[in-house]
Amino acid sequence: FSLNPLARQIALQFRADTYTPAMITGLIRLLDFCALFAIGYGINAQYVAPALEQLPVYLLILAGGPALAVAAMQVADAYQVPALPAWVRMTPRVLGAWTAAFGVIALGLFFLKSGHLYSRFWIGAWFLAGGFFLVAERAFIAYSIRHWSRNGTMERRAVIVGGGQPGKDLVR
Repeated sequence: FSLNPLARQIALQFRADTYTPAMITGLIRLLDFCALFAIGYGINAQYVAPALEQLPVYLLILAGGPALAVAAMQVADAYQVPALPAWVRMTPRVLGAWTAAFGVIALGLFFLKSGHLYSRFWIGAWFLAGGFFLVAERAFIAYSIRHWSRNGTMERRAVIVGGGQPGKDLVR
């Protein structure tokens, strides 16, 4: 079975990489988690510089905060493909999820009676820097998704070579 030159050219034209919506949202979740962790860790390392024996507890908070935030954003439908281009409309949900994650952390520290052991400046700076990042990231993602949609990068394509009744049946 061999394609004629025109059919081969058309088939190769659509071979460019595309991104499925599930892959895009998964990568955004991963980016959110990693960036929020890195922001918190960077502020922690510069400002707090915990001793080696305190580091595991700080790392638990540093991993738990972004994990809770990503879960809360998932519950708030902030990772749905139609919501990603509408970043202005989704900003309250995203920031609400980030705030809820910090609320859970604050409640945990309160009930464990260990809030006095952690830097308030670190937590406040992490909260503000993380919120700023999430808003800026969503604006960039909205622009990118509009660009990808316009260029056909975020779509599924199929090339049907052939025709006749079997081709019609396949299209239907």
